[in-house]
Formats: sequence, structure tokens, C-alpha cells
Amino acid sequence: MLKLACVNQKGGTGKTTTVLHLSYILARKGARVLAIDLDPQANLTSAMRLDPDNIESGIDDVLESYAQKGDKVKITDVARDIDIGDVRVTLAPSNAYLERLNITLLNALARESVLRSALEDVKGFDVVLIDCQPTLSILTLNALVAADYTLIPVETRGLSVQGLLMLFDTIEQVKEKLNKDLQVLGILPVRFQKRLKAAQKNLERLQNFSDVVKVYPPVPESAAFEEMIENNKTLYDVESETAKRALKIYEQVADDIIQLAMVVA
Repeated sequence: MLKLACVNQKGGTGKTTTVLHLSYILARKGARVLAIDLDPQANLTSAMRLDPDNIESGIDDVLESYAQKGDKVKITDVARDIDIGDVRVTLAPSNAYLERLNITLLNALARESVLRSALEDVKGFDVVLIDCQPTLSILTLNALVAADYTLIPVETRGLSVQGLLMLFDTIEQVKEKLNKDLQVLGILPVRFQKRLKAAQKNLERLQNFSDVVKVYPPVPESAAFEEMIENNKTLYDVESETAKRALKIYEQVADDIIQLAMVVA
């Protein structure tokens, strides 16, 4: 079971959109997918057509129980099967209550490893995708400790190289002290507008990282992506050339994940 954390400490970088598309594409390719919404904003939960305000139990209940003594609330206890297009994925949903874990976990023993412990009790999936909070919080740290790989979506319009370097430094610290097996799958440039000089320049800056990490081709910007989520459609349902280019890139990422999942398994 391969575990991948989609992480960037900056908001608006397409983490949720990436996890949503990859969940569907991987399931379409035959993988059994568990998606975990580890963001109190619950955007992935909403994108998968669940109302975060009406969720009786979510990933916050799981983490809280594993941080304490006593009976455990397992991920499979709160997970929901979600139909996306013609396939089904499993979602561990989130809501605003998850934010309190950033405080309560600080007092927990082995607080960085709570999610990893919870995932050790999960069976029956090929890939776990974790949508992280847009900050280097204790929740994000839990994702990095639990993961085998990280995928870093980066917005080409508002690139902060300094912020990206800080993220790489955090990943290296986690690898050195908490999760020696953690690796970076790659950087995924998103929201790319070829006609903008700033986007082109930022893409070149990202490609400079290719000596140390894989840099995927850029996912183009398209208003259709938001409409797809609203209308419960997938990239396979959209005929635009932009959507087709995006699909090709996401499929490339998915193929890499499947190959690695076969090795982990």
C-alpha cells in the first residue's frame, strides 16, 4: 500500500484538485484508492460531494482516538465510498473540528506519528492519497511521517522559491529524524498560463530543480476545472484541448504512482 502526501505550505496550489483527479484516474486504472482529507477547510470532502457540516465522524475522530489510550476509531470506521464518474474511491472526510488537533496533538506522545499508527490498521487499498493543510502544521507533519512519497503541486503564477526551499528542508528533516523512507515523487507545476511571461519564468525556475527531483510538465490553467467539480464531471468528460493536456499530465503522475505501488506492495 503506497501512501502519498500532496503537500505545499502555500494555499491555492491545486493540492485538492490534484488529489481529486488522481483519485479518479488511479481508480479508473484499477487501483483501490483511499483519499484522506487532512485539511480542516475540508475542500476535498466538499469536492467529493459531502457536506463537512453534516459529517458525524471524520478523520479528526480517528486521530484523536489514536492519540489517546482506549478504544480506537479506525479510518475504515469513518470512511465513505464515493462514486466519481464510473468508478468508486474511498474517502476519510474532514471538517472544521480537525483544526483543534493542531493543538491537542501537541501534548500527545509520538504526536508526529499518529496518522502513521492509524494507517497501520488499514488494509485492502493499493494507494492512499493525503490532501494536506496549506501550512507546515502538526497535521501536515503527520502526513509526511506517514507517507512513502510526497507530491508537491506548485502554482506557476505565484511561485515562491524560498517557500519551496523551506518545504524541501522540512522534508529532509522529517526524513532524517522521523521517516527515513520518505521520498519526493516530484514537483507538479499547476495553473500554468503560457501567455504570461511571469508563468514562463517561474516554470523555468521550477525546472532548475530537475537535477534533484522530477519536475512534471505544467498543468494548464482552466476555468473548466472548477466547473467539473461543481457538475461532478471528470477530465475524461471534457472535450477542451486544455483538459486533454491536463489529463495527459495527471495520467503520467498516476502511472508513476502505480509503478511505485507495485514495488511497495
